[in-house]
Amino acid sequence: MAGIKVPANPYYPAGAPFLKIVKGVPGDVVTCVGRRFFINGVFVAEAKEHTRHGNPLTPGPTGIIPSGHYFIWTPHQDSYDSRYGEIGWVSAEHILGKARRLLMRCLLFIALLATGSAHATVYDLGVIGRTYDIAEPDMLQSFYRKLRKAEAEGKIAEVETHMKQRFIDHANRPKGVTLPRTETHRVRYYDPSIVLTKDIVDHEGNLLWPAGTAVNPLEYVSMSEQWLFFDGDDPEQTAWARDYLQRYPNRVRPILIQGAPLELSKVWNTRLYFDQHGTYVEKFGIETVPALISQEGKKLRIDEVVPHG
Repeated sequence: MAGIKVPANPYYPAGAPFLKIVKGVPGDVVTCVGRRFFINGVFVAEAKEHTRHGNPLTPGPTGIIPSGHYFIWTPHQDSYDSRYGEIGWVSAEHILGKARRLLMRCLLFIALLATGSAHATVYDLGVIGRTYDIAEPDMLQSFYRKLRKAEAEGKIAEVETHMKQRFIDHANRPKGVTLPRTETHRVRYYDPSIVLTKDIVDHEGNLLWPAGTAVNPLEYVSMSEQWLFFDGDDPEQTAWARDYLQRYPNRVRPILIQGAPLELSKVWNTRLYFDQHGTYVEKFGIETVPALISQEGKKLRIDEVVPHG
């Protein structure tokens, strides 16, 4: 759970605080079937067509989440989040920080205080015995006093600066995976088919695929680019990857497994992607880099390539 400054949108003031779950991180693949959103093939949420007032809603972006951006979400069917284009993938600069469980409990308690009286029945039972003034300090006033004191002492600004720097450091040097350089060219094939664990229906409830059906995404959408995995900390691989991108412009998606994507992106003047924690390296069984993934028929071809070889 994280605190979010909502981006500019038609329904909420820009910068308004949201509490959302970070469901997708850089390198995750977001797909949409109809208006049903999936992250790495796992169903996340369904986008509505209209608001409760009849205003149209646009489905959010799909593809690989780029570096420094996140898919935010909550499980409520009316959640206004990254499943909608008006919010989209939220950049790191819009993330205020991680919401602690203590804060969530306080918010829940305050919400109960604010709403409980509307549904409670009150009885006057009179006074029995002696009564005394409440000696305990008001909880909210105590909370505000501590908040003002922390702000006066500069502690809040210190925490904000620390968290901001952590986000910047993470964006500049995400956690990747270390693989050896390719010494021998090797080719393998990967079948992206999945077996559905439950029925898939459209927005009107019509059955599209029953549970147990094997679905190959490549039967419905083609892979328009090659995916090039390489180690950005290896100068020889980086030079080879740069040359490959120049030879095949707009046909290759460069994905780092290590390195500084933001810095390299500025130098190359090209959008770069990052495989955080080696998620896709593990998924596709890549053992050495550079490696290229391309579509061949209804399967993905994986070439582990010798640089300059």
